[in-house]
Amino acid sequence: MQANAQKPHGHRRFRQSVTAANALANGLRPEDDWHPLDGMPAPEYVPEHWTGPHVGLRLVEAFKTLANMPDVGSGGSSRGFWPPYYYEWNDLLAQEESDAQSKDDAASTLNRAKIRPSAQDVSRMEQAISWPGRYCISVPCARIVQRVAFYRSRDMDMHQLARKMRHDPKFLRKRNRVGLDLIAAGLRRDKVRIF
Repeated sequence: MQANAQKPHGHRRFRQSVTAANALANGLRPEDDWHPLDGMPAPEYVPEHWTGPHVGLRLVEAFKTLANMPDVGSGGSSRGFWPPYYYEWNDLLAQEESDAQSKDDAASTLNRAKIRPSAQDVSRMEQAISWPGRYCISVPCARIVQRVAFYRSRDMDMHQLARKMRHDPKFLRKRNRVGLDLIAAGLRRDKVRIF
């Protein structure tokens, strides 16, 4: 009876090893498999060649990277990364006596930090930001593509964006898609490596 109980277990182990061997032969590693119930986001899909939607994704990513760049010397200040105020001991004691709301506001101001982009992110940003000017046929087309990407990087939906740019949402979506497709065609023609 025990021999029969061991047989399915051994069979299952053999089946798992054959499945793993097939996955390795096809270039897939078993630990790279993604399942929606794993609780992790899906891995990013990168198409085989440049497409309009993928160009739009890279442009939005470029504007997000640009927003996270350090603000060195901005505002005409020579202080660099020093905090905006220097607090004396008496000032800190007075702050301790203030109400909870002002404490929370002060703490959030002091603890604000930007996640600095990596060198790869900056390189991609520098490359992608120039695409509308290089590959779009007309200046209005390039402006629409850049503005849509900029506002999308600020998490605006198409209706808010259309209202802000004073265009019909359908017209704006169509012109943006035409511009993104022109950029994708130019990138394919110039054999730019996809990322």
